[in-house]
Parts: sequence; structure tokens; C-alpha cells
Amino acid sequence: MKVTVRKATTQDYEPLLELFDLVDTLHRHNLPNIFQKSPGPARDQDYFKSLLVDPDTVLYLAEIENDIAGFILAIIRETPPIPVFIPARLALVTDISVKKEFRLRGIGQQLVNKVHSWAEIRGASAVELNVYAFNQESLEFYKTIGYETISLRMRFPLNQG
Repeated sequence: MKVTVRKATTQDYEPLLELFDLVDTLHRHNLPNIFQKSPGPARDQDYFKSLLVDPDTVLYLAEIENDIAGFILAIIRETPPIPVFIPARLALVTDISVKKEFRLRGIGQQLVNKVHSWAEIRGASAVELNVYAFNQESLEFYKTIGYETISLRMRFPLNQG
């Protein structure tokens, strides 16, 4: 099984909608009080195109025999201009997904490694990401490849009405 990792192009919009929808469905199913079904496509085509032209954003695909097996989306961000923060350029993984039938084959690791290389070239000092607590499979994956927990985001729901 040969895996090819490459940057996405405008021709990848339709095939990637399925993978974006997989990510969205997982979040919607587990956190219905936060996530809802999009009334249109999982990602708007203009939004998708903007990802491809932004030099501080990268969208990589993993392909196996012309089938998209997974993707990763990352953006470069600067730390806030607040004196307590050491100024830094960080890469933030906003989305990653590998189709179920292609999991446990090292594809996620290849995608993450590609973002690590891209982030270094772009001058980032670290790569960060957010994982919701329900997603134990992803948490274990990230721990296995060396990611460390640096914060916990918590929520207290308020009664509305």
C-alpha cells in the first residue's frame, strides 16, 4: 500500500467534503449542544479556496491509489501581544481525519509529520491542536506520537430562558 501525501488543490473540494463531514458528524454526535448540521456543504467552496491560497495555511491529503484516505489542515498563528506570553509563531492543527478503513496504517502519523515539516519551514516553534474529551481514540494517537497536554478547556452551561 503506497501512501502519497500532497497539498490539496481546487479539484479536491468534492472528495474532501466527505472527510470534513465525517469530522463534523463525529463532533455533532458527541456534542450536540455545541455542534449542528450545516445547512449546506460541510465547508463552503469559497472558504475551501481561501485555505489553498493563504500562505499561513496548509491542507495536505493522503492518497492511496487515487482515493483520499485522510487529510490534515493547519494554520500559522502568533501568540497574543500580551507581555506574559513569550512571542512565538505556532502552527495549529484545526482538522485531521483518516477514513476508518485506512486507520492504523501510519497515515495519520505521515500527515502530522508533513505538518511538522511545513511548520518548521514557516518558522513555527511548536505545533498545537485541540482535542475534545470524548475523542479518546485521537487523544491516545496524539500521546503516542509525542504530544503533551498543556491546558484543559472547561465549560459550564448556563440556563437560557
